Amino acid sequence: MKNLEQILREYFGFEKFREGQKEIIESIILGYPTLAILPTGGGKSLCYQLPAMIAEKPSIVISPMISLMKDQVDKLNKTKLQAAFVNSSQSFRESEAVLRLVAENKIKLLYLSPEKITSPNFLRRLKETKWEYLFVDEAHCISEWGHNFRPSYRKIYDFAKELGFEVISAFTATATPEVRRDIAFQLRMDNPKIFVRGFERPNLALKVLKPHDKKSKLAAILRSNKLPAIVYCSTRKETEEVADFLRLQGFAVNHYHAGLSSELRKMIQEDFLSDKLEVIVATNAFGMGIDKNDIRAIIHYNIPASLEHYYQEIGRAGRDGKRSEIFLFYSKRDFAVHEYLIENSFPDENEIRTVYNGIADYMRVALGSSYDEMLPIDKQVLKYFETKNIGRAKLENALKALEQSDYLKIVQPNAGDYKIQYLLSPPDLKIYIRNIAKKEYSEILVQLARIYKAEPFSSAVKISPYKVANQLSLNPNYVIEKLRELDVKGILKFEEPLEFIAVRLTTTRVRAVDLQIDNESNEKLIERALEKLKTIRDYAQTESCRMDFILKYFGEEKNYRCGICDNCAGEGGSKNKITGYLEDIILQAVYNLKGEIKPSDFMRALIGKDEMLWKSVVPDFGILENYSLIELDEAFENLLESGKIKLRDGKIHAIAREETAQKKNSDYETELRLYNKLVELRKETAKKFNQPVYMICSDETLRAIAKSKPQSQFELLAIKGFTRTVYNKFGEDVLELVRRLTNED
Repeated sequence: MKNLEQILREYFGFEKFREGQKEIIESIILGYPTLAILPTGGGKSLCYQLPAMIAEKPSIVISPMISLMKDQVDKLNKTKLQAAFVNSSQSFRESEAVLRLVAENKIKLLYLSPEKITSPNFLRRLKETKWEYLFVDEAHCISEWGHNFRPSYRKIYDFAKELGFEVISAFTATATPEVRRDIAFQLRMDNPKIFVRGFERPNLALKVLKPHDKKSKLAAILRSNKLPAIVYCSTRKETEEVADFLRLQGFAVNHYHAGLSSELRKMIQEDFLSDKLEVIVATNAFGMGIDKNDIRAIIHYNIPASLEHYYQEIGRAGRDGKRSEIFLFYSKRDFAVHEYLIENSFPDENEIRTVYNGIADYMRVALGSSYDEMLPIDKQVLKYFETKNIGRAKLENALKALEQSDYLKIVQPNAGDYKIQYLLSPPDLKIYIRNIAKKEYSEILVQLARIYKAEPFSSAVKISPYKVANQLSLNPNYVIEKLRELDVKGILKFEEPLEFIAVRLTTTRVRAVDLQIDNESNEKLIERALEKLKTIRDYAQTESCRMDFILKYFGEEKNYRCGICDNCAGEGGSKNKITGYLEDIILQAVYNLKGEIKPSDFMRALIGKDEMLWKSVVPDFGILENYSLIELDEAFENLLESGKIKLRDGKIHAIAREETAQKKNSDYETELRLYNKLVELRKETAKKFNQPVYMICSDETLRAIAKSKPQSQFELLAIKGFTRTVYNKFGEDVLELVRRLTNED
């Protein structure tokens, strides 16, 4: 057999393996159950493609990523047919054509969506072939503690058993040690070989900022750094607002989110890839499968929900190995919003029953009856559940709980998939076209016959209204409207793309009180989501190397030092001295102000900009002309955070030096009084639980509480040493005490 390097060159055109690839491939070929954690851009797809290409029998990859599936198959088939896929985007005939290729041993690698593996007929067809390897991509989806849990992934082991796979190999870009253990358990991987490689990204300069004015800070960063760049926002609305702002600042920019049409998303993506756009402002819907190696900056405008999401998104920068700048905008408000959303996104058992009844009532399904049609969860349905005090996030999680309990099936949106099936026989359709149909219908039906032949007579066939419209020189929307009318007339069945998720009942309707639902997992998910949010907060607040923090989170204990993150750059005191110096100068300039001024104008004045406007207001005009706005902004945010500077109506006013000192003494007295009250409360709690006080929590933790004065469960749990167990003992009492004493002051 040729050595692996030769095979790598011949099949894939690469001269050498990336870190970890060769040992992972060897483990698979030697027949070991293998779990590989390689980050985005780490080359995990090659780790299963290479063994599949040299195996005697074909292999299967299970993947939820339909677009990536197609891209990988297209690349493998560039020189000759080697791979194919079956997923929900295909018609019955297209799937059948692929299965014929499999039966004829014409392909080496078959990609399947997880939903396909539960079909008995499909499984029967696959059992007619002898298989070599089973690969599971995006394997974190099998774990409810992962960041994208899919119930269908829990069926993979049964699928493997049915097809006679003795060994499974699994791959993911992000998995903590806990998720890795769960993956191995769910796939029954006996003593697996686990590889964690490539998380170290020495060319990513990680920074955390606390901007008062996010938009101005963002524009300053984009002007100061090389482009292209991706800006990630939490909401669709925010992507549009930020993109509009940057466009006014002169950037070639567009926004991207899942609410745009598939054609528009594709166009924006291609414009970014071809450098027509400098900046993309997007939700996390953007980036998966983006093959662009020169992204120079990634900015998270809002705090992401987990370190897994954050690392996956920043991993899209600097794939060419050159330095790229990574910025995370830190905001207490972002954390409060996330905490609120988490605690209001998961339903209790009664709410799950309400959702089940609501779905069945909306579809008018009687007790003991079944219903085969799908219900799209569109704006009307969302509005219907809002009347029952169940918002979108809570509704989606209730539907997931019902799907996990086998009461319904969730069908994902399939943007771009239009299908038709003729309801008339060929002779009857011919008579209709010639003698009955108006010209507007007949010309469309004739064109459909020319393009799709006789296929729509036997099954639903995927069509392109855009192709039909182009052939007839018509507007695509006009063609779609006429197809809808032909559907109403009973000439054909016209299926349009699902813009929203849809649900289908899988059993006859039962009484809501008889639903067998275990809601314990939802309670655990709330706790885990809060823990993941706390990890992001810890990352933002760490004073150690940021890349080392990430490596440790994903299980690589290296005591790493990147040398280029904001913390590493400040080691030895150089950065802290500069920032401290700037804070002193800025504070002095605030003392000397001769009027009120916006923060952005104040800092421009300090570096010598807009002399005619601000020299009379800022006596220290130009005193920091050798520094950048970004450096000043960081120092200014520190002063705001510490309370040394306060804004009134969004503007800075001169501060008397005595006020600062008085405030400092007042703060100290408040903290001391709160600390003493917390000591008394801890003593009472220790007595209540019959434990020594040190087992409740330490003095250091109480001092931290007195200093930070947490106002919510999330803020309290963010304090070092205050665990969930401690919270259960006296967390609510602590929060009540803090609120009471804070209000008194």
